[in-house]
Amino acid sequence: MLRTIKIFTLFILSSSLWLACGDNESKQESEKKDTVSQETTKKDSEIKKEEPKPEVSEADLKNFMYSKEGTYGWQTTSDNLGIDFFKDGRLAVQGPGGESEMWVGKWSLTGDQLTMECKDCGKMKEKETVTVKIEGENLILGSKTYTRYAPR
Repeated sequence: MLRTIKIFTLFILSSSLWLACGDNESKQESEKKDTVSQETTKKDSEIKKEEPKPEVSEADLKNFMYSKEGTYGWQTTSDNLGIDFFKDGRLAVQGPGGESEMWVGKWSLTGDQLTMECKDCGKMKEKETVTVKIEGENLILGSKTYTRYAPR
């Protein structure tokens, strides 16, 4: 019986030691994984901060400004105007009255600066230069957002 108690005690002690060592190793592995994960996240965020937004070329801006198949220019709700840019430099402006309020002007683009000229074009200024930006599928002219006009 004494022999059985000794064996049982030895078994309990060795099991305790084995479990204690196993927990320490898994803790160390978990800490290593956390450290690697934090370093990776830090590197990813540094890379994202360093990547500047690509500059949009003048040619890309022009191609975006031209109507796509099935669309006719751009509309904004801020002043209820529709505008259409033609490759030959013509600018068509349509007022809230539809085709009854249609004017023709001209436009030019230098870098990201768009100059639009249109005499007696409703709410539109006679000559205006604004910064052009592409934001998703929207065209930003100065502070106004335009969406493609697609008839229903």
